[in-house]
Amino acid sequence: MPKLRLLILCATAALAGCATYTAKPLPQQPHLVRDWHRLSTPADDRLFVGAHYNPNDGLDLTEVAMLAVANNPQLKVARDESAVAGAHLYAAGLPPDPQLSLSADVPTANKPALTTATRIRPDYAVIELLRPPPRRPHPPRRAASRPRPRA
Repeated sequence: MPKLRLLILCATAALAGCATYTAKPLPQQPHLVRDWHRLSTPADDRLFVGAHYNPNDGLDLTEVAMLAVANNPQLKVARDESAVAGAHLYAAGLPPDPQLSLSADVPTANKPALTTATRIRPDYAVIELLRPPPRRPHPPRRAASRPRPRA
């Protein structure tokens, strides 16, 4: 019986770390910035390394273009998708996570020779470590531009 209590305690502790999900309503109107001073600056997005952005002296064409690129919703989505693809590529190169499984076999018959069996088993996917990494296709080579012979 103490093993069963230990198993229940371990299972409760393991389930205590589970995340929960609560749905949030979608906004009724699009979030548009009415004042250009409240736009995110290109320096925040790390897009324009080495570019100088100072809205206090007025905006020139370069700064307007930087603000447009940094705050364009479609470009923000493309940057986010690129970051997600980079995270997937990073995760593909990581080794597999170790796992821990807990189990208990409780007999249903009340015979004196039967006992409760418990098992705690650490597991690691060794086969994933032995498998060679997938080959990545090489980017297509551009044909070398050759001068055409004159006729």
